[in-house]
Amino acid sequence: MRSFFPAPLLSSWQRSGIVLTLLFSAWPTLAQTASKQDGYLDPDLPLAQRVDDLVGRMTLPEKVSQMQNKAPAIPRLHIAEYDWWNEGLHGVARSGYATVFPQAIGLAATWDTALVHRVAELRPVSATQRLFDVLELRAGKTALSAERYEQFSWRMHHTKPGDYLFQISWPNVYFPLDLRSPTFVDWLWINEVTRPEWADLTVRQLEDKQVKYVLCSPWLSWPVDPTHPWQDHLGPFRDYLRSHYTRVHVFLDQDEAWERN
Repeated sequence: MRSFFPAPLLSSWQRSGIVLTLLFSAWPTLAQTASKQDGYLDPDLPLAQRVDDLVGRMTLPEKVSQMQNKAPAIPRLHIAEYDWWNEGLHGVARSGYATVFPQAIGLAATWDTALVHRVAELRPVSATQRLFDVLELRAGKTALSAERYEQFSWRMHHTKPGDYLFQISWPNVYFPLDLRSPTFVDWLWINEVTRPEWADLTVRQLEDKQVKYVLCSPWLSWPVDPTHPWQDHLGPFRDYLRSHYTRVHVFLDQDEAWERN
């Protein structure tokens, strides 16, 4: 069941997992102008200190709002909306096969406590045995699809806890692998979503931190849309990547790993 307790009542591990995602969703342009008192926006501070700083700034309604699957934005704290898609409330799906049980209210209507417990036991079994492989990550044991298993295994082998690593699309690798993002930009897109100043900021921060690995999606090399050339602001980033990094691995889903020269 999803918890609706305010963040201070959660365990430190739970708070870290939730808030780390919020930290990586901080809006880049606002983050650049944050004052020194905004400790949660400083990637050089210890994670626990950043978590405490951010949670301490949140109102009770804001904390509760982050406990749901589709967490809304909190503009005053530079937090973007985030869809966790993390529940297996009545089964596991979206990977070819699926297990399906009655929705939570349907299970409750059975008044069969033993059945509810049995369903709860079967959900992780279906995830680990039918759909996924299990990998022991630094944050704990996790069930992953074949593509994710390959990627996380590679990252585990090529990094150590606390390393900087930049993934340009989805920032889903930092917490489970105990890695750090070197930038305030949580992703780069080939459209107007990514502003020119964000691409420039990313290049400066990659150079400043001398980041060893950058993980890219294949669409980064797609031709610029000739009908909307003004929407692509990633030229400086592409030039920097190709001049300072070498592609060293292509994953099953065609994502790429680049290593600093």
